[in-house]
Amino acid sequence: MCHLTDYPYLCNEMKLSSIKYDPYKTLEQIAIDSGVTVEAVRRYIRTRHIDRKCDEEIIKYHKVKDEIKKAPYAPIPQIAKTLSMAIGTVRKYAEMKRPPRPTLGKFSMIEQTQKTLYVAVSESQSSILRAILTTYLNKALTYDCDLTYGKGGFYSDCVPSPQYIYDINPQLMNVHPLDEAINLPNECFKSVVIDLPCSIIKPTTRRKRQTFASFDCAENLYAVYRRMIALAFRLLKQNGILVFKTSDFSLDHQPLWISDWSITVALQIGFTLADKYIYIDRSAINAVTSSCRRTTTPTHAYFLVLKKN
Repeated sequence: MCHLTDYPYLCNEMKLSSIKYDPYKTLEQIAIDSGVTVEAVRRYIRTRHIDRKCDEEIIKYHKVKDEIKKAPYAPIPQIAKTLSMAIGTVRKYAEMKRPPRPTLGKFSMIEQTQKTLYVAVSESQSSILRAILTTYLNKALTYDCDLTYGKGGFYSDCVPSPQYIYDINPQLMNVHPLDEAINLPNECFKSVVIDLPCSIIKPTTRRKRQTFASFDCAENLYAVYRRMIALAFRLLKQNGILVFKTSDFSLDHQPLWISDWSITVALQIGFTLADKYIYIDRSAINAVTSSCRRTTTPTHAYFLVLKKN
């Protein structure tokens, strides 16, 4: 019998941040939520070229515009008093036809998460994750839960880390053991992310054990996939969304259509397939040099959007 602990969940060596960035929170609040210093948050903003000032202006812009919609005949001083803003500030945003734009070379986190974005195929996992948030989760800032967080590779760009993060083998201080998620009550989350290994390899060297994630047999892969999909179904609320990343590959020169199998299992458990996105792994394409590796190394993956009905 296969168990969740049977497989080695080994992640890449890239050091990623555990900061849960939220443009709607103060730097102090972000620091407390992430268990870091305010200076670490500032460094996070600086190194990722986030235009914090622009985000603050966008927030004020929308507050003013929303208040004008609620009270279209209210004078500017009254709106300023309601919002606790200066009259000049309210007048400035009231006269603007479009939200403020980020400085050249920087980007707005709010703008990234509020874009009406649809991508069927992308070389950016962040773009796909943002598209799913926009299309299926009412433009939420991020997901509720990630059951296979690893070192947070999904959240190194423009999507903040979820509040609840788990892993079979936690590698960061704020990541909780998967057993804690297994013991959670039913219907906790509106959205869950799962990214399990999608290969069957028996590592033969120390380097491979440190850098590759894999199962040691097909039966193990199938068993863990089924259990994790079932766990997500139990933890999701009605109409909740599971984002399940997987790919197809070859074993002993025989194709394994893992994506189709995952969809079938999800439908059996009670999900419906809402969408499918394709991620092109350019680094994998560039790394594949031999004809043998071309037939066994997956160079693309699927993000399945599964809805609990």
